[in-house]
Amino acid sequence: MVSKKDREKATEWVRIALRQGQFRYFEGDKTYPKHIWYKDTEGQHWFGFAVNQIAGTYKGWPIDEAEKREMFD
Repeated sequence: MVSKKDREKATEWVRIALRQGQFRYFEGDKTYPKHIWYKDTEGQHWFGFAVNQIAGTYKGWPIDEAEKREMFD
């Protein structure tokens, strides 16, 4: 089960990623981009996938630098 603290932390990184333009927006995307990324203070990259592009609901998981470059650079 995910704790309240973990949900709050994940919500904050989604907000930061969107504000900083750390996403790839495709023509078919709706209100929110389907794919986002974030690098935390420990240097870990995270990938976010929009499960609801109208509400801005994301699922996320850790990725390495090579995966981040492949998807976003």
